[in-house]
Parts: sequence; C-alpha cells; structure tokens
Amino acid sequence: MANFYYRSESLGKVMYVADIETLSTSDLQVLEEELSNAIEDIKTQMYEQRDTAEFDKIHAMSLKVQICKKFMTRVKQVQQDESSKLKAYHLSYFRQAISTLIGPLQADQLYEKAKQDALRQIAKESNS
Repeated sequence: MANFYYRSESLGKVMYVADIETLSTSDLQVLEEELSNAIEDIKTQMYEQRDTAEFDKIHAMSLKVQICKKFMTRVKQVQQDESSKLKAYHLSYFRQAISTLIGPLQADQLYEKAKQDALRQIAKESNS
C-alpha cells in the first residue's frame, strides 16, 4: 500500500495520514479548510481541462483528489474522536460535581432519569 503524503502550505509541513492525529484542534480546522479548498480547486481544473488535457494529467489530478479525500476523512475522524473525548470527560466531571453537591445516590438517580429522557427523545426523533 502506498504511503501518501500531503504538503500543507497553511501549516508549513509535509504530513502523512498518521500525522493527523498529532495536530492541535486549530491545526485540524486549518487543514480541513485547506483540503476542502484543494479538492474544489483540483475538481475545477479537471473540469476546465476535460477536453484539452491528456488522460494522464486528468488521471493524476483525480488521484490528488482521492488523496485529499483520504486526508479529509482522517481529519474528520480525529475531530470526532476529540469531540467524543471532551464529552466523556465533561460528563464525568459534571457527574462528580453533582454527586458532591447532592450526594451520590441522588446524582445516580438524576443521571439515570436524564439518560432515559435522552433515549426517549432519540426514539421520538427516529419515529418522526
């Protein structure tokens, strides 16, 4: 399997897909925007040159789009993982604070009620 790389002008570095998970949240946003723009720019070039460019050039541009999409997919995965991690920590610390304020038994009961309410809302939305 080929080990593709992407040269980010905004971040000033060359990176591989595996490097994406080491980026900060702000760098992920910058890279996501840059990739989105690159994909659109390449697609525009492909469209404009569809009748005049050689097959190899169009094929190379198509491969660049696919590589950008692979990087974009990984960026979105890492962003989602970060969001999920934040939500998990936030919930854990929130539960701990509530437990300290109103006691562990009441906190657990309140948590379970909120969980059931959330499940009912999800079921209601999926039936709509």
